[in-house]
Amino acid sequence: MISEIFKAKDDVGSELNNLRQSKVSTERVGVNRLAVLGRIADNRRLKFSARQQVTKIFDRDLLGELIQEISLEKSITDGRRRELADYERLYASPAVRIAATITENYQAQLDELAESMPNMSHAIKGVIAPELSVNNFKVDRGFLIQPLLLLGPAGCGKSYLASALSTMMNTPTLEIKAETQQSSASLCGSAKHWSNAQAGSLFNLMCKSHVSNGIVFVDEIDKSRGTGDYPFINSLYALLEPTTATKFQDNACPEIQIDLSQLSWIFTANSTDAIPQPLMSRLNVIEVAALKKSEARNVAFTIFKKQCEIYLGPETKIEICSSALDVLQNESPRKQTLMLRTGLGKLLLEKSQKLNSTHLPSMTKEAPSRMGFI
Repeated sequence: MISEIFKAKDDVGSELNNLRQSKVSTERVGVNRLAVLGRIADNRRLKFSARQQVTKIFDRDLLGELIQEISLEKSITDGRRRELADYERLYASPAVRIAATITENYQAQLDELAESMPNMSHAIKGVIAPELSVNNFKVDRGFLIQPLLLLGPAGCGKSYLASALSTMMNTPTLEIKAETQQSSASLCGSAKHWSNAQAGSLFNLMCKSHVSNGIVFVDEIDKSRGTGDYPFINSLYALLEPTTATKFQDNACPEIQIDLSQLSWIFTANSTDAIPQPLMSRLNVIEVAALKKSEARNVAFTIFKKQCEIYLGPETKIEICSSALDVLQNESPRKQTLMLRTGLGKLLLEKSQKLNSTHLPSMTKEAPSRMGFI
């Protein structure tokens, strides 16, 4: 059914290209042609079941008129041409969408995830599972939770949990490293008056996605170093409020509003000292304890099974030895993933059936901080 809803995308893109290159003299005619084609996908929403939450992501009529207006301009600057291309990308996506459907046995999947990560049990069973139950009781909203902050020491599995949820819930995910964000431009676009203005990652996410929901994973928000007039953290305040998130405007494409209220935000941090109070007040904070060695061992085994399924197939007979787990239990889930992938590669080269400690690479320890003079 979902493929039928969006199968007109190529036709819409072709029509947009033809429209841009045509010498249409009557603006209204062009708008009508565009609107008719653009509504093909939207009209199929009549086939949605009554249980499915339907969200209007953007106003197709308004966007169609905007595209037509720019297309008919006699002299189009490079900046205006880039803006037109972004609007066309959005137009080619569905304006009316449903959420990515989660599996009926999602509760059992969450229980299994909590069992493999005991230190995350409270976050999974105490917060995520109840919210999904409420949000999908009357209508299907897919994966939708309140903004969540996983607070804990490095290596406790915060990033791994966010990644596992994305895969398990079959939900589009945008991953952001807060430490590398110097301003809000990468997230919300750069102002159109700049010569190199371009749309942000949220706008691009909605252009590529065919569903209304998604996960935005912001790693290490406490290390955000953005300064200046448009710091990264300040851009989050309106996005985390449901009422203002429905009217998001990308700085490079400010003439159209996009509904981002169905996005779920997951943040991680080692400490709250550097996080502003206005942001903390918008987050559901869950403290996560460090992994015990026995728990890290179980996590490593779970990652091993998933890596085997991804790279070798579900029918693989390859096993992992205790010696390998003895090494992996001292590492974070992120490093375990890297080590296991390399180890599986070595194992395949040797044509072996058991992964042991000799197959695992030695991870370089972080160098201690130094004080010096310039």
